[in-house]
Amino acid sequence: MRSIIFTMMALAISGLFFTSCGSNSEICGCADTMLSMEKELKEVDKDYDKRKTIRDKYKEKMTKCRELGKGKSDDEQKKMREALKKCSSFTELEKLRDEK
Repeated sequence: MRSIIFTMMALAISGLFFTSCGSNSEICGCADTMLSMEKELKEVDKDYDKRKTIRDKYKEKMTKCRELGKGKSDDEQKKMREALKKCSSFTELEKLRDEK
């Protein structure tokens, strides 16, 4: 369970880190989405059907987050990673991950 959640979160964050670029509000919106999804996944623990429903619920938003900055330079992506780390949701997401 723990490894599945960590893997999903890592994929979502990696997608955001490496393919996104946009305003800070867009970035923090993606962090909000990741946090909400992670909290819901944690609540259902190992229930596969509920986990699938949650992933489906957030699929469109997560896709948009991953595609925010396709084609952006490495420097732009680096700035996005820095901005993401400043979002309160991202900080909370890291704390939630550390609890596992």
